[in-house]
Amino acid sequence: MADRSNLPAPYQSPWRQLGQALQAVAASLRLDLRALWRRNGAGELPRPGVWPKALAPLFWPLLLGLLLGLPLAAATLLQRGQAPPAPEAEIASRPIEQPPAAEDLPSVTTAGESESDAKPPPPESHRAATATATTTTASKAATAAPPLDPLLPLLTQGLEPDLIAALQANPAHSELRLQLGANFAELAPQRQQQLAATWLKRSLEHGFESLTLIDAQNQVVGYRARVGSGMILLDPAATS
Repeated sequence: MADRSNLPAPYQSPWRQLGQALQAVAASLRLDLRALWRRNGAGELPRPGVWPKALAPLFWPLLLGLLLGLPLAAATLLQRGQAPPAPEAEIASRPIEQPPAAEDLPSVTTAGESESDAKPPPPESHRAATATATTTTASKAATAAPPLDPLLPLLTQGLEPDLIAALQANPAHSELRLQLGANFAELAPQRQQQLAATWLKRSLEHGFESLTLIDAQNQVVGYRARVGSGMILLDPAATS
Protein backbone atom coordinates (compact mmCIF):
# COMPACT_ATOMS: atom_id res chain seq x y z
CA MET A 1 0.00 0.00 0.00
CA ALA A 2 1.42 3.36 -1.04
CA ASP A 3 2.35 5.93 1.55
CA ARG A 4 0.14 9.05 1.13
CA SER A 5 1.59 11.17 3.91
CA ASN A 6 3.63 13.23 1.45
CA LEU A 7 0.69 14.00 -0.86
CA PRO A 8 -0.26 17.73 -1.08
CA ALA A 9 -3.35 18.93 0.82
CA PRO A 10 -6.58 19.04 -1.26
CA TYR A 11 -7.24 22.46 -2.87
CA GLN A 12 -10.02 24.59 -1.47
CA SER A 13 -11.26 27.74 -3.14
CA PRO A 14 -10.66 30.88 -1.05
CA TRP A 15 -14.09 32.25 -2.06
CA ARG A 16 -15.73 29.11 -0.75
CA GLN A 17 -13.79 29.44 2.49
CA LEU A 18 -14.88 33.09 2.75
CA GLY A 19 -18.52 32.10 2.24
CA GLN A 20 -18.28 29.47 4.96
CA ALA A 21 -16.64 31.99 7.28
CA LEU A 22 -19.40 34.54 6.65
CA GLN A 23 -22.03 31.94 7.38
CA ALA A 24 -20.27 31.11 10.63
CA VAL A 25 -20.08 34.84 11.53
CA ALA A 26 -23.77 35.30 10.79
CA ALA A 27 -24.68 32.31 12.92
CA SER A 28 -22.52 33.62 15.76
CA LEU A 29 -24.10 37.07 15.57
CA ARG A 30 -27.57 35.53 15.56
CA LEU A 31 -26.75 33.59 18.70
CA ASP A 32 -25.27 36.69 20.36
CA LEU A 33 -28.35 38.76 19.53
CA ARG A 34 -30.65 36.10 20.94
CA ALA A 35 -28.58 36.01 24.12
CA LEU A 36 -28.62 39.82 24.31
CA TRP A 37 -32.39 39.91 23.78
CA ARG A 38 -32.85 37.30 26.48
CA ARG A 39 -30.64 39.18 28.91
CA ASN A 40 -32.48 42.45 28.16
CA GLY A 41 -35.83 40.79 28.79
CA ALA A 42 -34.55 39.44 32.07
CA GLY A 43 -33.24 42.90 33.09
CA GLU A 44 -29.62 41.73 33.31
CA LEU A 45 -28.17 44.48 31.06
CA PRO A 46 -26.66 47.53 32.80
CA ARG A 47 -28.91 50.58 33.18
CA PRO A 48 -29.06 53.76 35.27
CA GLY A 49 -30.00 53.30 38.88
CA VAL A 50 -32.89 55.75 38.62
CA TRP A 51 -34.55 53.62 35.94
CA PRO A 52 -37.43 51.55 37.37
CA LYS A 53 -36.69 47.85 37.60
CA ALA A 54 -40.11 46.96 36.22
CA LEU A 55 -39.30 48.88 33.01
CA ALA A 56 -35.79 47.48 32.62
CA PRO A 57 -36.52 45.66 29.29
CA LEU A 58 -37.56 49.02 27.74
CA PHE A 59 -34.42 51.03 28.51
CA TRP A 60 -32.10 49.88 25.72
CA PRO A 61 -34.80 49.71 22.96
CA LEU A 62 -35.86 53.30 23.79
CA LEU A 63 -32.26 54.49 23.84
CA LEU A 64 -31.57 52.84 20.47
CA GLY A 65 -34.69 54.39 18.93
CA LEU A 66 -33.70 57.82 20.26
CA LEU A 67 -30.21 57.56 18.78
CA LEU A 68 -31.62 56.56 15.40
CA GLY A 69 -34.27 59.29 15.43
CA LEU A 70 -31.94 62.20 16.21
CA PRO A 71 -30.25 62.27 12.75
CA LEU A 72 -33.62 62.11 11.01
CA ALA A 73 -34.99 65.00 13.09
CA ALA A 74 -31.86 67.07 12.43
CA ALA A 75 -32.11 66.47 8.67
CA THR A 76 -35.79 67.47 8.69
CA LEU A 77 -35.09 70.71 10.57
CA LEU A 78 -32.23 71.54 8.23
CA GLN A 79 -34.43 71.00 5.19
CA ARG A 80 -37.16 73.23 6.61
CA GLY A 81 -34.63 75.96 7.35
CA GLN A 82 -33.47 75.99 3.71
CA ALA A 83 -37.03 76.06 2.24
CA PRO A 84 -37.92 79.26 0.29
CA PRO A 85 -40.39 81.63 1.90
CA ALA A 86 -44.02 81.07 1.08
CA PRO A 87 -45.67 83.39 -1.47
CA GLU A 88 -48.18 84.48 1.17
CA ALA A 89 -45.33 85.84 3.29
CA GLU A 90 -44.01 87.89 0.37
CA ILE A 91 -47.45 89.29 -0.33
CA ALA A 92 -47.97 90.13 3.33
CA SER A 93 -44.62 91.94 3.48
CA ARG A 94 -45.52 94.27 0.63
CA PRO A 95 -47.07 97.56 1.66
CA ILE A 96 -50.71 97.98 0.78
CA GLU A 97 -51.29 100.87 -1.54
CA GLN A 98 -54.03 103.14 -0.38
CA PRO A 99 -56.57 104.20 -2.99
CA PRO A 100 -56.53 107.87 -3.89
CA ALA A 101 -58.85 110.08 -2.00
CA ALA A 102 -62.05 111.25 -3.57
CA GLU A 103 -60.84 114.85 -3.70
CA ASP A 104 -57.69 113.76 -5.60
CA LEU A 105 -59.66 112.15 -8.43
CA PRO A 106 -60.10 114.31 -11.51
CA SER A 107 -63.61 115.41 -12.15
CA VAL A 108 -64.99 113.92 -15.39
CA THR A 109 -67.44 116.07 -17.23
CA THR A 110 -68.27 115.11 -20.82
CA ALA A 111 -69.62 117.38 -23.45
CA GLY A 112 -72.46 114.92 -24.03
CA GLU A 113 -73.76 115.41 -20.52
CA SER A 114 -73.76 119.18 -20.83
CA GLU A 115 -75.51 119.01 -24.20
CA SER A 116 -78.10 116.55 -22.89
CA ASP A 117 -78.77 118.84 -19.96
CA ALA A 118 -79.23 121.76 -22.36
CA LYS A 119 -81.62 119.87 -24.69
CA PRO A 120 -85.26 119.73 -23.62
CA PRO A 121 -86.81 116.26 -23.12
CA PRO A 122 -88.69 114.86 -26.15
CA PRO A 123 -92.45 115.20 -26.13
CA GLU A 124 -94.63 112.34 -24.94
CA SER A 125 -95.98 111.66 -28.46
CA HIS A 126 -92.48 111.19 -29.86
CA ARG A 127 -91.51 108.77 -27.08
CA ALA A 128 -94.69 106.78 -27.54
CA ALA A 129 -94.09 106.50 -31.30
CA THR A 130 -90.51 105.36 -30.70
CA ALA A 131 -91.63 102.71 -28.19
CA THR A 132 -94.28 101.47 -30.63
CA ALA A 133 -91.76 101.17 -33.47
CA THR A 134 -89.32 99.32 -31.23
CA THR A 135 -92.03 96.88 -30.12
CA THR A 136 -93.10 96.25 -33.72
CA THR A 137 -89.54 95.59 -34.84
CA ALA A 138 -88.95 93.21 -31.94
CA SER A 139 -92.16 91.29 -32.67
CA LYS A 140 -91.24 90.97 -36.37
CA ALA A 141 -87.78 89.69 -35.44
CA ALA A 142 -89.31 87.19 -33.01
CA THR A 143 -91.86 85.85 -35.53
CA ALA A 144 -89.36 85.61 -38.38
CA ALA A 145 -88.25 81.98 -38.69
CA PRO A 146 -84.45 81.58 -38.53
CA PRO A 147 -82.71 79.46 -41.18
CA LEU A 148 -82.86 75.76 -40.48
CA ASP A 149 -79.14 75.27 -41.02
CA PRO A 150 -76.21 77.47 -42.11
CA LEU A 151 -75.74 75.16 -45.09
CA LEU A 152 -79.35 75.59 -46.29
CA PRO A 153 -78.95 79.10 -47.79
CA LEU A 154 -75.86 77.95 -49.66
CA LEU A 155 -77.78 75.10 -51.29
CA THR A 156 -80.86 77.17 -52.19
CA GLN A 157 -79.10 80.33 -53.37
CA GLY A 158 -80.52 81.48 -56.70
CA LEU A 159 -83.13 78.66 -56.85
CA GLU A 160 -86.87 78.49 -56.34
CA PRO A 161 -87.98 79.00 -52.72
CA ASP A 162 -89.30 76.28 -50.42
CA LEU A 163 -87.68 73.45 -52.40
CA ILE A 164 -85.84 72.08 -49.33
CA ALA A 165 -87.83 71.65 -46.12
CA ALA A 166 -84.96 70.38 -43.97
CA LEU A 167 -81.52 68.85 -44.16
CA GLN A 168 -79.55 66.32 -42.16
CA ALA A 169 -75.76 66.62 -42.33
CA ASN A 170 -73.31 63.99 -41.08
CA PRO A 171 -69.81 65.47 -41.61
CA ALA A 172 -68.11 62.48 -39.98
CA HIS A 173 -69.30 60.21 -42.83
CA SER A 174 -69.56 62.97 -45.49
CA GLU A 175 -73.32 62.30 -45.82
CA LEU A 176 -76.04 64.86 -46.58
CA ARG A 177 -79.79 64.20 -46.68
CA LEU A 178 -82.18 66.79 -48.09
CA GLN A 179 -85.89 66.63 -47.30
CA LEU A 180 -87.68 68.13 -50.28
CA GLY A 181 -90.65 70.43 -50.03
CA ALA A 182 -93.98 70.04 -51.75
CA ASN A 183 -92.95 72.44 -54.54
CA PHE A 184 -90.30 70.02 -55.81
CA ALA A 185 -92.86 67.40 -56.85
CA GLU A 186 -94.73 69.99 -58.96
CA LEU A 187 -91.70 70.76 -61.13
CA ALA A 188 -91.00 69.15 -64.48
CA PRO A 189 -88.70 66.08 -64.44
CA GLN A 190 -86.03 67.94 -66.39
CA ARG A 191 -86.04 70.77 -63.85
CA GLN A 192 -85.91 68.27 -60.99
CA GLN A 193 -82.84 66.66 -62.55
CA GLN A 194 -81.18 70.07 -62.93
CA LEU A 195 -81.87 70.94 -59.29
CA ALA A 196 -80.53 67.59 -58.09
CA ALA A 197 -77.34 68.10 -60.09
CA THR A 198 -76.95 71.62 -58.65
CA TRP A 199 -77.36 70.35 -55.09
CA LEU A 200 -74.85 67.57 -55.71
CA LYS A 201 -72.29 70.04 -57.03
CA ARG A 202 -72.75 72.39 -54.06
CA SER A 203 -72.63 69.55 -51.53
CA LEU A 204 -69.37 68.29 -53.04
CA GLU A 205 -67.92 71.79 -52.72
CA HIS A 206 -68.65 71.66 -48.97
CA GLY A 207 -67.07 68.22 -48.45
CA PHE A 208 -70.11 65.90 -48.65
CA GLU A 209 -69.49 62.87 -50.84
CA SER A 210 -72.93 61.29 -50.42
CA LEU A 211 -76.21 63.08 -51.22
CA THR A 212 -79.68 61.60 -50.67
CA LEU A 213 -83.06 63.21 -51.44
CA ILE A 214 -86.08 62.23 -49.37
CA ASP A 215 -89.72 63.32 -49.33
CA ALA A 216 -91.95 64.33 -46.44
CA GLN A 217 -92.53 60.64 -45.57
CA ASN A 218 -88.73 60.02 -45.40
CA GLN A 219 -88.89 57.96 -48.59
CA VAL A 220 -85.79 58.12 -50.78
CA VAL A 221 -86.58 59.85 -54.07
CA GLY A 222 -83.01 60.43 -55.27
CA TYR A 223 -79.39 59.65 -54.54
CA ARG A 224 -75.92 60.10 -56.00
CA ALA A 225 -74.98 57.52 -58.61
CA ARG A 226 -72.60 54.90 -57.26
CA VAL A 227 -71.37 54.09 -60.76
CA GLY A 228 -70.54 57.06 -62.95
CA SER A 229 -71.57 60.57 -61.92
CA GLY A 230 -74.70 62.62 -61.39
CA MET A 231 -77.91 62.08 -59.46
CA ILE A 232 -80.47 59.30 -59.89
CA LEU A 233 -84.09 60.35 -59.32
CA LEU A 234 -86.67 57.69 -58.57
CA ASP A 235 -90.18 57.65 -59.95
CA PRO A 236 -92.62 58.71 -57.20
CA ALA A 237 -95.14 56.15 -58.45
CA ALA A 238 -92.57 53.37 -58.04
CA THR A 239 -91.61 54.38 -54.49
CA SER A 240 -95.19 54.77 -53.26
